[in-house]
Amino acid sequence: MNVAWISGRSGRAVIETADETFLLLDGDEGAPLSCSPRQLNVQRSTYADLAREDAGAFPFSRARASLATAVAADRAHLYTLGVMDIALEDDLRGDLAADLDLLLADERVLERVLGVLHSAPLPAGDGLHFGIELAMARGASRVVFMLASLASS
Repeated sequence: MNVAWISGRSGRAVIETADETFLLLDGDEGAPLSCSPRQLNVQRSTYADLAREDAGAFPFSRARASLATAVAADRAHLYTLGVMDIALEDDLRGDLAADLDLLLADERVLERVLGVLHSAPLPAGDGLHFGIELAMARGASRVVFMLASLASS
């Protein structure tokens, strides 16, 4: 079995096969790059979001799709924190809400972000409430749904 070690934060997947180690980079649709097995040690020691899964057969389209989802989920998590950060300008928070709404169209991204957000206390203050209002004003219905579900839990 070919094993993929995927990090959305790094935007990289390291693939271990029986004979070789490969690197996939998010957004690069070219052939997998041959790399040193030490690349996996860097992934393991640097990125806490590392996930292990079956990479599938060469050229690892399954791992490439999982990497794209992991990157989108990591970005969505950061955007969510930005939407709730009342110290940021409303225009920036509104742009984040609009972009976040697009990312949340993928149910896998929504599930991952909710999992991360439920795993730790939310930032203190009124950011969640103001985030919901801002998302409503921007027509970001998926963001409203997600933030409202956080508020009710």
